[in-house]
Amino acid sequence: RWAEITILLLGKDFIQTLEQKLAQKEGVNRPGYSHANLDLVYPDFYVSAFAENGKRKFPTDSILHRYLDKQKDFFTGFTDHRL
Repeated sequence: RWAEITILLLGKDFIQTLEQKLAQKEGVNRPGYSHANLDLVYPDFYVSAFAENGKRKFPTDSILHRYLDKQKDFFTGFTDHRL
């Protein structure tokens, strides 16, 4: 009885499409993006800290102090001062 009610409410085409999708063994391959393709304006030490696993390099205190010493305005966010 529930199957008949479902078909009446949703329609046979919907039910057939749903059954086909549920029967699929593989997922859909959707293209994505890579962070390596993005050229964001962050200091090199910041980008290196968020590299992929095994390639992360965290900044030392001296690198951070040099970067902060060069900043004229701490309220405008990161600027393009590559170290």
